Amino acid sequence: MQTRARPTVGEDAADILARRSIAAARGVVGAVIVAYSLTVGFGGDQAPMYARAIGTVAGAGFLISAIADLLSDGNDGAVRRTLIIGDVILVVILLFALVGDPDSYVYIVVAWVAVEAGTAFNVRTTLMVAAFLAAATLIEETIAVNVFDHMYDTAGSLVRISTLAAVALVTSSYSTAMQSKRLLHEERGRATVLQELDETKTMFIRAVAHDLKSPLAVVTGMAELISGRAGSMSPEQVQQLSGTILKNGRKLESLVGDLMDSERLSQGVLRLERTDTDLADLVRAAIDDVDLRGHPVETDLPSIMASVDAPKVERVIENLLANAAKHTPAGTAVWVYLRDEGRNVTVVVEDAGEGVPDAVKDEIFQPFVQGRENSPGTGIGLSLVRGIAELHGGRAWVEDRATGGCAFKVVLPKAASEVR
Repeated sequence: MQTRARPTVGEDAADILARRSIAAARGVVGAVIVAYSLTVGFGGDQAPMYARAIGTVAGAGFLISAIADLLSDGNDGAVRRTLIIGDVILVVILLFALVGDPDSYVYIVVAWVAVEAGTAFNVRTTLMVAAFLAAATLIEETIAVNVFDHMYDTAGSLVRISTLAAVALVTSSYSTAMQSKRLLHEERGRATVLQELDETKTMFIRAVAHDLKSPLAVVTGMAELISGRAGSMSPEQVQQLSGTILKNGRKLESLVGDLMDSERLSQGVLRLERTDTDLADLVRAAIDDVDLRGHPVETDLPSIMASVDAPKVERVIENLLANAAKHTPAGTAVWVYLRDEGRNVTVVVEDAGEGVPDAVKDEIFQPFVQGRENSPGTGIGLSLVRGIAELHGGRAWVEDRATGGCAFKVVLPKAASEVR
């Protein structure tokens, strides 16, 4: 069972909104930069050709980054961080495209990239990114003053650097807090899942112990009786007691077989040994072997040949019969049918019990799941029914009967090559 806690719907929506907002911002920034580069130029004046070319490349880079973000699933942290590092490089390129004609809007882009970094990195890394961007703006302004004779705006530079550091710190602190909240939520989720696993294990052990206890007590008691009084018993009494021992021994064998096959199914190592089998004979053998607890059985069993693993299919039918006997009132009938459907054959086991609620019609075929609370059994019988059916290339499900109760149906292909 998966033990990783899933985020809540609200957290999923917030994450998706944040990622899509960042991707949209990349696209807007890229479109604006390309438009400025190709039309009016920076600062309202026609920019030098090199600046317009560099600006166009930077804008196109933001657009490509936005498309890459939208196409990714957004869950890979390494991809997100790579895109943000790419945005940092692009904004530095943009800064030096404007060195000859600085424009205030580029500092807005610088601040946005710092905010973006805060959503993906921890506080320390985000401040390092902000420091890198601040150093780039100072170098750009120094070049603008010394090479292009612009006035140096000390106060403006301090304001811009302080603002950059502030937005980076606030954003990364908030992002770190949200990440801590997410980790706490996941840790609580893992604890809940582990607790559920422990409860399931305890319930399973109790169920197995209960199912083993009764036939073991019968086998032990009958064996002790024969051992202690064999000389005074008639052959008929010995034969009757031996039959009881054999019947309960088969119960134990069936339970152990279910447990082993369930494990093999979960590991994907259960293999089929197909033989041409008359399914009608197989169903009759299963009816003879199962303790139906006084339930009369009505059958409609035409002879149908199929290439199946006979012992495993017999186990399927036995589990369905035992399930019907276990969950229906004493004395009510159980119906067993075979239906020839061309390339497939359908096995139907119906009962007149309370039926299966719609909410659990699929769940009851999962391992260790039972349709009702305090229900007897280990909860692996129906999981084996579906698992063995699917291993043959068929399927298993349950439906409501029109007159009450339920109908379990198993479809099996007649030939191994005719799996549907």
